[in-house]
Amino acid sequence: MTKEMYNQKRADLFNQAQALIDEGKLDEAEQVQEKIKSLDDEFDNACKAQANLNALNKTSATPITNQIIGGKTTMNNEVKQPVAEMLNSVEYRTAFMNNVLNGTAIPKEFRNSNEQTTTSEVSSVIPVVLIQKIYSKLEKVGKFFAMATKTNYRGGVAIPTSELNLTASWVAERGSSETQEATTGSVTFAYRKLICKVAVSFEASVVTLEIFEADFVEKVSKAMVKAIEQSMFTGNGSTGNQMKGFLTETPASGQAIEITEGNHLTYADLCEAEAAVPEEYEEGAVWVMPKKTYYSEVVGMVDENGQPVARVNVGIDGKPEHTILGRRVEFAPYMSAFALSVTADTIVAAIFDFSHYVINTNYAMTIRKYTDEATDDQVTKALMLVDGKTVDKNSLVTVTVKNA
Repeated sequence: MTKEMYNQKRADLFNQAQALIDEGKLDEAEQVQEKIKSLDDEFDNACKAQANLNALNKTSATPITNQIIGGKTTMNNEVKQPVAEMLNSVEYRTAFMNNVLNGTAIPKEFRNSNEQTTTSEVSSVIPVVLIQKIYSKLEKVGKFFAMATKTNYRGGVAIPTSELNLTASWVAERGSSETQEATTGSVTFAYRKLICKVAVSFEASVVTLEIFEADFVEKVSKAMVKAIEQSMFTGNGSTGNQMKGFLTETPASGQAIEITEGNHLTYADLCEAEAAVPEEYEEGAVWVMPKKTYYSEVVGMVDENGQPVARVNVGIDGKPEHTILGRRVEFAPYMSAFALSVTADTIVAAIFDFSHYVINTNYAMTIRKYTDEATDDQVTKALMLVDGKTVDKNSLVTVTVKNA
């Protein structure tokens, strides 16, 4: 499949999905969206296969040449492009590929001699177009990352939480209402550096630009999503310079369900947790727990009338859908599975609205290539500044096994 065929087919499917949404046929639109995802995966696999074939045939990399993009000469001339435009140019992206694969220095045409780099961690900036693809990939493979709210505030600034979690009130017609008191607060995002070591390995060190970018996006996104989501759950906001996880927050009064060590989960425990969710947080909150906990403790449980508490249905896409008392369940490998005996108080399940967790990034990423002196391995590190915090914990309900 050529790139032109792929782009045309994807555009047709997108238009088809948009038309179905406009007509209110949401189920059919979702099926078309699944076809788009399958097409993307098929094209990615085809790109990798082509890269392997090119490597065996000794295909040379795209050379860095003087080209004119958008009416401006991009190399070896006095006319300079804006930074964002320059970082998206074919020349810079090719130079970036050679830097990652071969350690070739970024040409001076792409560096600002007036700026001083104050950290040895930075060697080259990831092209903007790749950053956009990486974040798009994070949304696809990271379900909890996708559910969180994303912002790009400057680090160190106190952001009013009312900007992130809006409310509305009624006022009289043509009348001015008195100032209403409301519980307000703020959240400050720090500059937390996330480093993911990326193994960019090919059968040969010379590949085409298109194949390199597809492989780079996939590897970087997968390397980062696990670290970000783990910190979303259990990061303490200080040790290891992590984000602050929502499970480290203290739930509101009456929203921390406790189970005595040695006892199994019961129908009453689940009902107590469900009852603890405030009505105004009903809509977006979901259950989170390890898959082992769901199938070992919840599946098979029945209520007083013998009706199953948990249900596993098959959606129109053929994938199972898990619920407890009608509320969706998302499996989280970042939590401890239920155990009758624990060495410390352990949260084994929770209910939470992930839209109230905010991930703040600066939408700029860099990479550094170096040699590990201990092992002589060539290591490529991707770096980004990211922080995350819970801006409204009122939807949080925890189920904890208490250590006796």
